[in-house]
Amino acid sequence: ATVSVLYWSSGGTQHITGRAAPPPAMADTWVEKGPTAPLSTDGPKESFAGLTERYEAEIEKTKETKEESQLRERVLSWLDEVVKKWVAAEAVKKGFRPEDAKTIGGRIYTFGSYRLGVHGPGADIDTLVLTPRHVTRVEFFSSLGDELRSSSRVTELVAVPDAATPLMKMKISGISLDLLFASLDVSSIPNTFEVLEDKVLKGVDQQTQRSLNGTRVATQMLKCVPNVHVFRSVLRGIKKWAQNRGVYGNVYGYPGGVAWAILVARVCQLYPNMSSGEVFIKFFTFHKNWWKPDPDMNKSPNNPVYLQSTLDVEKNEYGFKIWNRIVNQEDRRDTFPVITPCYPAMNACYNVSIPTLRVMCGEFERAVAIINASGPHCENLDFDELMRPVDFFKKYTTYLKIIAGASDMDTGRRWAGFVESRLRRFLIQLNLIPDLRVHLLPREFTVDIPSTTHPKEVVSNVWFIGMDTSLLTKRDIPLDTAWNVYLSHITGPTVKFDRTEGMIEPRLVILKRKDLPTEASFALSPDDIADITRLTFQQKKERRKRKRAEAQETKEKPPESPAFRPTPDLPECTEQPKPSATPSPKKRASTPRKKSLTDQLIADAYGF
Repeated sequence: ATVSVLYWSSGGTQHITGRAAPPPAMADTWVEKGPTAPLSTDGPKESFAGLTERYEAEIEKTKETKEESQLRERVLSWLDEVVKKWVAAEAVKKGFRPEDAKTIGGRIYTFGSYRLGVHGPGADIDTLVLTPRHVTRVEFFSSLGDELRSSSRVTELVAVPDAATPLMKMKISGISLDLLFASLDVSSIPNTFEVLEDKVLKGVDQQTQRSLNGTRVATQMLKCVPNVHVFRSVLRGIKKWAQNRGVYGNVYGYPGGVAWAILVARVCQLYPNMSSGEVFIKFFTFHKNWWKPDPDMNKSPNNPVYLQSTLDVEKNEYGFKIWNRIVNQEDRRDTFPVITPCYPAMNACYNVSIPTLRVMCGEFERAVAIINASGPHCENLDFDELMRPVDFFKKYTTYLKIIAGASDMDTGRRWAGFVESRLRRFLIQLNLIPDLRVHLLPREFTVDIPSTTHPKEVVSNVWFIGMDTSLLTKRDIPLDTAWNVYLSHITGPTVKFDRTEGMIEPRLVILKRKDLPTEASFALSPDDIADITRLTFQQKKERRKRKRAEAQETKEKPPESPAFRPTPDLPECTEQPKPSATPSPKKRASTPRKKSLTDQLIADAYGF
């Protein structure tokens, strides 16, 4: 059997084909070998052969069909042709002769999971449009955006020009694409243009640098691993595990695709000759021991993970900010530093906060516990149990529901993207509440049912946060301050976002688990609703049982208080009290106090 990995270049789709068995380790393409020597250079162990065979069979399920791969190729070929014609047309508008405009070029590059060769069915394609200097970002969103909208192939196009990395989201023939833009200070972009050279960053702004970063990081990362086949196989498994266990998504404060790829690549460097199944197991044991869930940011912060032999912070020819915990104060606050492998080095997990870090460390511990219980050679490892989707809606007793409504679907998509990008700030505020543990589900739910309380709300986007309140010493949770601070990052006067009238202010709803079948039915399956109903019934039953036990204990062991001890017999008093000279004021008639449960129990015990 052969393994075919496809990625796009301006010359067409390139096919890298190799045998299914791992190629020799430490190939010539292994340029960056990491900051330390490998922990083990042992080859694949025979005792783990069964594990690797079962693992590879499991990974085959994550790959797309041949038909979908061919559709992606056709989509990228069409988009490349549209971009080249658009660049030539813009050149003619700027005074170029038509024959010269055709030779100026313009290219599209892929990055992310598609470039790394680990994309699955339904995955989007991260794409970069690269143009010479005469084409601007304004024209990218205006003239190219208009041309794409006019095509019957393109649907659901949403422009996000004010994002940190400006982009257009769309679907072309049903394939989702994120389209970024970069204009370089060059006169033409030939087919042989190399984006990995640092000189392409000369004279570009911060937004262009971020747009270029995806393609440069993906290309460099493949040079940092000793065995590309093992890297891709392990990364597929880790991505599936992270998505199922609810710890995937940069916008939510979890590692994104690039960060998980760097984490996998580092383990591949430490065990360069092992099989994919063995490296998959080593991934969990390494990262469980590497990361601390509650690091002391002043004394012992989490150490960074990076792929280069050294973090060359001295080399900064083009003046961009480089991740440096010694020089940059904001870098000292990074709880989960995962550093990209090319200039300018930056933390791919700057969004990770303490709440999401705790969730990830808990998942690492769970995975290691399952692996350790599967036998010395993992012969009994249950991949279905290891990658079982997280029971988020059964895990907690209290939930927060965040709702962002809009007047129409297009407005709702843009508004939801902005609200979603700020959710991690709400988590940071919740983390300030002592002993409260929170878990953000990295998934957005779209509900297209008109709201009964908000007449203008036609569509709403919903997110959920689970709350572990078992450690709280107070019954009341002060959510008002955290929510108001979060709203200030969305609707405050200093927020740079073009908010329209159809974007309704987000609102917060507190739910008990028993409320989920009615308040979150769109997020639950019939099995989930049945399980939640059963858990709610069991919880009520256990609460009643506990109250009865407490009442029985109180009845059997009444409190020894002097007020309830029997008084000794006193001699009978025969002398009548003398009347007072001044009449006493009439007392207001008081209603008898209703006996509490404790009073009734004491009365029963003493026969009062």
